[in-house]
Amino acid sequence: MSDQYGHWVFKKNLGRGGFGVVSLWFNEETQENIAIKECQLHNTSDKMRTWWKAEVDIMGRLEHDNLIRALPVPPELAPEPSQPPKLAMEFCEGGDLRKVLNLPQNCLGLSEKEIRQLASGIGSAINYLHKHRITHRDLKPENIVLKTVAGRTLYKIIDLGYAKELDINSLCNSFVGTVKYLAPELFISKPYSKAVDYWSLGVVVYECITGYRPFLPDTPPVEWHREVSKKSPEDISARYNNDKSQVIFSKKLPASNHLCKPLAEHFELWLQLMLRWEPKARGSSRFNCFEILEQICSLQVISILNVEKNSLLSYPVKKEDSIRDIMQLVSTQTEIPEDEQFLIDTAGFRIDPEEPALKFCSDHLSEELSVFLFRAGMMEIQERDNYNLPSNVNTIVKQPTVLLGPKGHRRAWAETVYWITEEAKIYHRLMLAHGAALLNMMQDNSKLLRQKSKMETEIFQLVACQEFFKNSLEFDINKCKESLEFSTHLNSVGGQRIMETWTELSIRFNAPHSLVERGKSLVEGIADMNAAVLSLQRRPDGTHMQVNKLKEFEEKAKKLYDWFIHANDPDTIDHTKMVNLIAMCFCQRDELTKTLYNHIRNIRDQQTESETIFNASEQFLHDVKEAREQLSTLQRQRQETLWSIIRNPHQQQQTSAGELDNTIQYLPSLSSNLESVQLLMDCREYSQKTTTMLKDMLKEQEQSMVYFSSPENNK
Repeated sequence: MSDQYGHWVFKKNLGRGGFGVVSLWFNEETQENIAIKECQLHNTSDKMRTWWKAEVDIMGRLEHDNLIRALPVPPELAPEPSQPPKLAMEFCEGGDLRKVLNLPQNCLGLSEKEIRQLASGIGSAINYLHKHRITHRDLKPENIVLKTVAGRTLYKIIDLGYAKELDINSLCNSFVGTVKYLAPELFISKPYSKAVDYWSLGVVVYECITGYRPFLPDTPPVEWHREVSKKSPEDISARYNNDKSQVIFSKKLPASNHLCKPLAEHFELWLQLMLRWEPKARGSSRFNCFEILEQICSLQVISILNVEKNSLLSYPVKKEDSIRDIMQLVSTQTEIPEDEQFLIDTAGFRIDPEEPALKFCSDHLSEELSVFLFRAGMMEIQERDNYNLPSNVNTIVKQPTVLLGPKGHRRAWAETVYWITEEAKIYHRLMLAHGAALLNMMQDNSKLLRQKSKMETEIFQLVACQEFFKNSLEFDINKCKESLEFSTHLNSVGGQRIMETWTELSIRFNAPHSLVERGKSLVEGIADMNAAVLSLQRRPDGTHMQVNKLKEFEEKAKKLYDWFIHANDPDTIDHTKMVNLIAMCFCQRDELTKTLYNHIRNIRDQQTESETIFNASEQFLHDVKEAREQLSTLQRQRQETLWSIIRNPHQQQQTSAGELDNTIQYLPSLSSNLESVQLLMDCREYSQKTTTMLKDMLKEQEQSMVYFSSPENNK
């Protein structure tokens, strides 16, 4: 084969399909890459040639985002008339799924985001094929490739070399496909239908979740069929015990996977449907198995970090659910009452229980955490769930030189990589919780500082009102003395009692003074709290470096695992290096936990104090408002008393007595020991001078009312 035809340049061989070789070609003019699949002519039977032509024909008729897209063969690369047809396809730069699964970080399965994308896409593609009466018959990781489109990974099925067009409910007898992913009926040459794709899809999805195939991987076919046939309809996995004397079946996924709990439970039920031994029962349900899979992959889940236990709580969310509904579930699971649940988002804002829960669900293609749960009040640190090491990891920690066999050795190291990776993720989440708590504290502090400014203004205005009130009383007293000197009518019991009452009020009105002192004390407390908050804003020493250290351990564990699986004689390698990483990870994790939790506890204690002082400041502002209203009311009633004297001098005896009596009764807390004032005015007419004095007093009182109704004038 030449390396160049026209503008098309051969780059490399990509792999082998069912009947041919796939190569990569690059167009120097258009900068386009395409994959060309050519049928191998040597040792090719007539049957294989027929299958090859069928693949080319099928590929040309199909169009689905998750099926490899067929392209026109460039004229420069077209086959000779005597040669079999070529198949041109889009190039998927991400390689095949097998290469992805072999990466150290995926040794125990893909991430939740990747599983959602893969299961949804491949399930949709198989459903599309079945609707077009096509059974793939050879679904496996090697026949799934990855392509990035608009920043999103698409998983595409390739190699339809064994695909067969079937009539509805038709059965086929030919034995094709890859043994490790074959449905059970194919081992005994029983007729089969599209249900074989259900089994293969279930096996692929299980492997992507866990990192290994579900039923006795690497067991010879005859033994495999004999043992796995004993499974119940709901069993989704089987493994040998340590001495290989017994097969252990399970209806659950292993704990070491990257799925949240609700998603794992849904996948378990779906896998029980897809991995049934009997073909007629496989995939059968009241609902289409592909529709069920799509619902699972699009499931909305809210994830909440319970900071006290450093454990993740996950709940499926419906459209009508509110945060209060989620809080009820949290209360049941954690025994934290709803009224003690303090929920904040990543920005540190308190979450309203009436908000829709969907608002706080991460995009199902994202794994970012968005909600953090604290217990209101003082924080109690509890033991974290899943603290123990996985069983295989615990074995090598206790016996670093133990020989577990190639598969057991690999599983133990894979679980170690998973455990160290999870530790880094768990404490990354704890750092996010720390950051959210810090932001929430800063928001509370900003609110307190605004409250402090408001209190200082109110204190200033209250002092000004108090001084103005006292000055007004002094003015009234002086005018009253002058009127008594010029009028024998006022020189009576009533006039004398008015002057005595006002004099006593000016001396004994001390309530605003104690209120002012209380306000000043609160202002000083807020200033001290602000200084403490500024100190807490600094990151705890070394925590960021420790998190980076955990990531370093994760990378070292992955490199050790990669070195192990490529070693010539891996079974002879002891576990010392991996065990050392485990020990160092333990130490760093515990140190990080202690430092972060101490700082988070200090933040929460500060917030508790902040809430207390804020409530006290709110009460202070309420009391200031009442005091100012009392002062304003006193001024108003005194003014009305004087006006009534001018308007009805002949009724001044009754009116004056009633008005002043009401004035004194309005302030029982300010002058509770004052006697009731009875004004007995016995004269019917005032002298001209007394009237003039009263008018002067009223003018001054009108000015005071304007003053009290507009406190900002005091500035």
